[in-house]
Amino acid sequence: MLNQLPNPWRRVINIGHRYLVPRGDGRVLVGSTEEDVGYDRRTTAEGVAGLIELAMQVAPCLAQATIERTWGGLRPRSIDGLPYLGRQNGVENLIVASGHFRAGLQLSPMTAVLVSELVREVPTTIPLSGFQPDRVGSE
Repeated sequence: MLNQLPNPWRRVINIGHRYLVPRGDGRVLVGSTEEDVGYDRRTTAEGVAGLIELAMQVAPCLAQATIERTWGGLRPRSIDGLPYLGRQNGVENLIVASGHFRAGLQLSPMTAVLVSELVREVPTTIPLSGFQPDRVGSE
């Protein structure tokens, strides 16, 4: 997170898997890296440097911004790239909705609808056979 007043733009800028998100308070969220490191949430100098370099290439004025904070988050992904969604066989009252990886925010509205349907035990809006938590490839 960079702190820069005034913000040089008002809209999100996407460049591949990376992005700059201007905030109304003058902060700019710069993200993100993708590293396969298990459950390690530490940020690395290399990762932060790459994001800062991207930010300065897109908006040179950000070279004067202060670095407010860095953080690492976890984005669980399945082996086959599809989210796990459905009831877990053999476990009563367990509904799984995980493994959305980078698309978690975008898929959350539909995931919420589907989980709601599963909880209410009504037919789901889309078939979930390809998303079952115990499907092949989830081991």
